[in-house]
Amino acid sequence: MIENYEKAEAFTLNLEGKSPVAKDIGDGAGLTKYGIAQKWHHDVDVASLTLDKAKEIYRQQYWIPAGCDGLPYPLDCITFDTAINEGPGTAKVMARGADGNAQKMMDMRRAKCISVVQHNPDKQQFLKGWLNRCDALADHYLNVHTA
Repeated sequence: MIENYEKAEAFTLNLEGKSPVAKDIGDGAGLTKYGIAQKWHHDVDVASLTLDKAKEIYRQQYWIPAGCDGLPYPLDCITFDTAINEGPGTAKVMARGADGNAQKMMDMRRAKCISVVQHNPDKQQFLKGWLNRCDALADHYLNVHTA
């Protein structure tokens, strides 16, 4: 649903759009603007990326491929934000595994964040931020913390 996409886009842009352009912060993504990383978007000039183009990328490369239009609210919005961070394929698989349950999706996302750090200890520096984002999603869409 378009209105759900707009809700999800606004939430994610609030998190991702605070810094107009960020250089590599140690996560290997390289130059990033509005959450669009040069590493994953080779055909985009991230340095001069406009907000409108970022919104187009969000819809075409994350919302649609993650199957968000076919999911109930708020699972669609949570899946979209997961697609931004984990990739649309992973987000789609996680949403399928959540069986329509947004809380289960949040639990899966938190577990994925923890698992990434367990398998890649050099990512420990990002765990707090990832879990804070999970809490922000839960607060916004579910009005509960999942921890």
